[in-house]
Amino acid sequence: MISLEDASLTKKGIVKLSSATDSDSEALAATPKAVKTVIGEVQVKAPLDSPALTGTPTAPTPETTAAGIEIATAAFVAAKVAQLVGLCAGNAGHAERTG
Repeated sequence: MISLEDASLTKKGIVKLSSATDSDSEALAATPKAVKTVIGEVQVKAPLDSPALTGTPTAPTPETTAAGIEIATAAFVAAKVAQLVGLCAGNAGHAERTG
């Protein structure tokens, strides 16, 4: 009788298959079905380079003092406009007429 051992990362042997898509096992090999499922899930995601997002994407709202490469959310813009309107209102009546 021939005896075969289980395969591992370092030795040949019997390979056990799994169709799980959330496994972190190094003792099981992914089936074509599992690979196809993961590829299908990845293909519907937005690319990291120039993503075209749909629906209502969300992002953290930066502080109004932000001046870097943060994403300007609608809440950030509204707060910034309110801040600037407040500054302008404080200077009302102090404008000089030119021309």
